[in-house]
Amino acid sequence: MLRASVGPELRHSDPRRIELTHALRAKEDTYYTVLARYLLEGGDVAPILALAVTPKQCSEVYYWVGRRALLEGRELDAVRCYQLAIESGASQNAEYLWATSELMELAVRVRAPRRLPAGSPAIPVPSSRATPHRET
Repeated sequence: MLRASVGPELRHSDPRRIELTHALRAKEDTYYTVLARYLLEGGDVAPILALAVTPKQCSEVYYWVGRRALLEGRELDAVRCYQLAIESGASQNAEYLWATSELMELAVRVRAPRRLPAGSPAIPVPSSRATPHRET
């Protein structure tokens, strides 16, 4: 995953990216190879989000989808994904900690509102993870 996370930042003609792309295509479809291919190449996010079943997987999937969104310049999508990674509660997971760090950095850069307007990002919130509105 960490090698794949650097891949999108490399030019398509970079030999390291080409090697990584070929290596990932040659591997069988496992949870991590599917996630790494998405991170490197992008594509339809729906099958990737479907991988998020357990809290640990939610933390991982939403962090890496957020990372891809950030690399594509979709900062609000990244914010939503990092929020969902944190909401997974998998605080022992590295992706949970990375999402927390990225979210703090984005809060300064984007100056995102505390609560995003409904429907503005393209990443859907799973109904089982939707945070209820609380009156203050």
